[in-house]
Amino acid sequence: MTKTKEQEQKMMILTTNVIMTFEDNTQTFFDHRTNIVNDERLSEYGLEKMLIKQIVHHSDNIKKIVKLSLCVYSENNSNEVMNNNKISSIFKRTNGKYLFEPDLRCKLVSELCKEYPSIAKETISNKEWRSLNKLDPFSMMIKKCKNILFYFSKTKEVVQIPQIEDHIVSFFPKKENESQIA
Repeated sequence: MTKTKEQEQKMMILTTNVIMTFEDNTQTFFDHRTNIVNDERLSEYGLEKMLIKQIVHHSDNIKKIVKLSLCVYSENNSNEVMNNNKISSIFKRTNGKYLFEPDLRCKLVSELCKEYPSIAKETISNKEWRSLNKLDPFSMMIKKCKNILFYFSKTKEVVQIPQIEDHIVSFFPKKENESQIA
């Protein structure tokens, strides 16, 4: 028994909770409703690409988008949507996260950025952003140590933090007589 075109193509409304994160660390939150053609001939990749393209074009600030986080709630969607294998497979595989920094893009995001050059046009690489914000591994270690030491100087209480002794010793080496006592 062959399926008719009408059976192959059926419209579904997908509601997605969206968080768009931009280079300046601002975020936009909204629910995005879109009609999806439930066409059995449409690949999972094609469906995902269409969805991401629609959501990204929903923003006025797509030039500096860094991350897109999506979530599909059952309370906002029909059973047909929630039980759709293509949709659930997309969200299980990606965990609903899409990165737009040039050095962290997946294949789908890279293709979208090539097809629509305004998407993430001004977004800098993660490596460059970390360097500009002094988040290289050494700076991060120094920041962590300062936070730990600042916490101790404020509270004067001992807290069990893994490897805390190593951090304190690296800033305040033990005196010879202390090392003999310990």
